[in-house]
Amino acid sequence: MMNKYEQRKPSGGKPYGGYQQRAQELPPECIFRDTFYERKYDCLKKGVFIDAAETAAKVFGREMSQSSIRSAFQTLKVTAKRIKTEKLDDCQVNNDFYKFVTYCEYQNRRKAAGKAIVPDSFLKFVKEHTKVVESNKNEFLGFLEYLTSILARMKTKQR
Repeated sequence: MMNKYEQRKPSGGKPYGGYQQRAQELPPECIFRDTFYERKYDCLKKGVFIDAAETAAKVFGREMSQSSIRSAFQTLKVTAKRIKTEKLDDCQVNNDFYKFVTYCEYQNRRKAAGKAIVPDSFLKFVKEHTKVVESNKNEFLGFLEYLTSILARMKTKQR
């Protein structure tokens, strides 16, 4: 029989709330290292819309909510709109993307209910795509489409 000062333990033997879960790792097929496109600026790869997006959404869905990245995502959507209307050059697009990376880093350091608002796995995902995204505006738009597909597949919490 436990006294009131002993901490209950789950079946694994570790106390509740007393340890950090390991960050989920994304499988390699979720990282586009060279381009988001099948052929040079012709069409986006299937994984951007389906396979890789579905896998990434499952991993991120275990660690974060849609709202965790929605505000940062909106800044990328605004940039995409500006690409079409204002004819932004690659430098301006890259600056907006770097702001997104910085925001994700900041949110990764912030805690809510004991865990990072933006988990390590998502921050790593963003950083691993930086080289591709900064190569040109079309790759930025490809990344945005990929992120849109991931968000569409993340489950929202039931109220």
